[in-house]
Amino acid sequence: SAILKESESPLIIIGLGALKDPATFAAMEALKVTYPQLCTGEWNGVSVLQTGAGRTAALDIGFASPGAAKTPAKFAYLLNAEPENPSTIDSKTFVVYQGHHGDKGAMMADVILPGAAYTEKSATYVNTEGRPQETRAATDMLMNARDDWKILRALSEVLGVTLPVNSISDVQSRLAEVSPSFAAVGEVVPASFTTSAAEGKSGAISKYAPVVENFYLTNPISRSSTIMAQCTRQLPKSSSSYL
Repeated sequence: SAILKESESPLIIIGLGALKDPATFAAMEALKVTYPQLCTGEWNGVSVLQTGAGRTAALDIGFASPGAAKTPAKFAYLLNAEPENPSTIDSKTFVVYQGHHGDKGAMMADVILPGAAYTEKSATYVNTEGRPQETRAATDMLMNARDDWKILRALSEVLGVTLPVNSISDVQSRLAEVSPSFAAVGEVVPASFTTSAAEGKSGAISKYAPVVENFYLTNPISRSSTIMAQCTRQLPKSSSSYL
């Protein structure tokens, strides 16, 4: 369009609903050719809006799934996450749940390792901009909860492969070694991972199906909230077909 042609630093934000269609990748490659200012050595005008809060940081450190499992897993370790595809876990799967605000994952777990909530621990997060941010604990932990890194450190010792970290500073230093972006706390840093359009197929883009059916209940914390439950009952359910 004329607006894109006239823009010095255009930006296109793509949701996960669009990326489920292989034709989207081919369309984006075509846009890069038509509008060369979209992606240059100094500017990346193609951004992906993730639906998972920790997904961008996970991709930065190379923590990514090779693809959907074709058969149920024998062992599943749910680290502050709920199973996106319940079909990958069946009655024979041994499930370990580490986290807080027990939701679906905790209900199917054989072992539960209570972790600290985000208000109870010092941690590093990556926000929507790609900006690493560090937080400090605001409240004490409840009951037998522990910092996530301490749980993993203790587990590694039991398994005989002790992790070389003894403090949160050690963990943060290791993150910076794996992905230098974590050393630039408070700064917007380009993503350290890339995506490929090799599987993109030309053709018409299909109509996108809603990815989020109810914004009031998108995570374990909001699903545990009486206020969010009341919003779901009394207000129109807010959904979107573009994420």
